Amino acid sequence: MTDHRIDRRKFLGTSLGAGAALLAGPALIGQASSASSAEASSGGFRFIHLTDAHVQKKLGADRGLAKAFEAANSVSPKPDFIATGGDQVFDTMKQTEDYSRELFGVFNGVERDHNDLPIYHTIGNHDIFGWAGMYGTTPEHPSYGKLMAREMLGLERTYYAFDHKGWRIYVLDNVQPGPNRFYQGDLDPAQREWLEADLAAKPASTPAVVISHIPILSVTIYSERFFNEESLTYEIANGLVMRRGVEVARLLAQYNVKLALSGHLHQRDRIEYQGVTFICGGAVSGNWWKGPLYGVQEGFGVVDLKSDGAFDYAYHDYGWESEAAEAQG
Repeated sequence: MTDHRIDRRKFLGTSLGAGAALLAGPALIGQASSASSAEASSGGFRFIHLTDAHVQKKLGADRGLAKAFEAANSVSPKPDFIATGGDQVFDTMKQTEDYSRELFGVFNGVERDHNDLPIYHTIGNHDIFGWAGMYGTTPEHPSYGKLMAREMLGLERTYYAFDHKGWRIYVLDNVQPGPNRFYQGDLDPAQREWLEADLAAKPASTPAVVISHIPILSVTIYSERFFNEESLTYEIANGLVMRRGVEVARLLAQYNVKLALSGHLHQRDRIEYQGVTFICGGAVSGNWWKGPLYGVQEGFGVVDLKSDGAFDYAYHDYGWESEAAEAQG
């Protein structure tokens, strides 16, 4: 498989600020089982799913992200890589170019100074520059849309796949333009065609993982917030979950896809559908760095992929205490 990343560290050089001070040792809560650890060190491998960092210039977001990276690097056995789940920053969709680049600079500086693992990026809605059309930003801007994120995160393109120790990892870009300068969860036709072709060409015995920002399937959306008492129906926008999600899920089930990871909702769930496990993986930032969200702590996923196609997943609270909560206290 072609790895559609470029050498971001070499590309960015030393132009980005660190954005965070060095923290003391990480606080991992809920270590993976010994069986998972043993498998990760003998025949399988481990990676970190780190989603929704939402780096911003307040609430200690840079320090929180630094602590998350340090915790991820301290997991034992050591992970082979980190896969982000999108929304590295908050919120380039509605900001000026200078401010947006500054946010990416903070993220890259923290990652450079506090992470030694290879990193594979997923695009999230808040990583997309200018779609809201604020500050006079138009589609003619040279960094408009996903071009800035591709540049700053070192991505040749926003969806890609790579093979690692007998598994194929698909990174999808399912944040697509929607009506009224908003976004929706979907795959553009070219990406859908590429995915179908690559799945069909993949050896049937090769297990796969799919990573996307917006969940393909999720049950966390079925809350009172989205229930219309008059019509007695749930009103769920395409920006929350993926349009045609069941259709995509059935496609994945045909080709030995074992696991589909997502973020976006900052909540946790696990769905088993037609042999595929769909996990919404919480958020590094919790409630956008204001504490837990609906009881979900700030955290990241530790994924152990085994040589026989099985996997284990554990969500780790890395011990961050919201500085917003401290200020209120």
